[in-house]
Amino acid sequence: MYCPRCQTTPLRAARLEDGLVGESCQSCQGALVGLAHYRDWAERAPLPQDAEAGAPAADVQPVPDGQRALRCPKCSRLMSRYRIGHGVSNALDLCPACDEAWLDGGEWRLLRALQLSRHVPRIFTQAWQHRIRAEQQAQTARERLRQQLGEEDAAKTQALREWLQGHPKRNLILQWLNRP
Repeated sequence: MYCPRCQTTPLRAARLEDGLVGESCQSCQGALVGLAHYRDWAERAPLPQDAEAGAPAADVQPVPDGQRALRCPKCSRLMSRYRIGHGVSNALDLCPACDEAWLDGGEWRLLRALQLSRHVPRIFTQAWQHRIRAEQQAQTARERLRQQLGEEDAAKTQALREWLQGHPKRNLILQWLNRP
């Protein structure tokens, strides 16, 4: 089996963590991990002290991410790409037929830094991907509001919106604001 990124380097057995093995490329440092092995490891290995999922991405150093679609080194089918999270440009590649995930070089460290190393299968869910898209859309809307109104007025508008969202008489307030 050859590296799906480099295409010429054979994959070799490698250890990502104690008890978690995969196959790694010596050239690009990417790793192929079977999700069956991963799930077994995640159930058996002791949890780290900071096992909370989804640390803020601001403290995390970016790692290179391949942008082209990969072929599964086992079955040659195209692998699907799944974004890791909002604010992180990296995506994990998954072969839906073999249930094998490809992590580009440094992505395992990135998952650990984001406190997601124990939650990899969640990344491949529709709910996770939907949440990332919703966060991106909200960020885009906030940025557009800042561009249109300026920083100060956008902040006031956002504060008003947050106040209204939880107010028990929201509809009455909106009707009054919208009257001629």
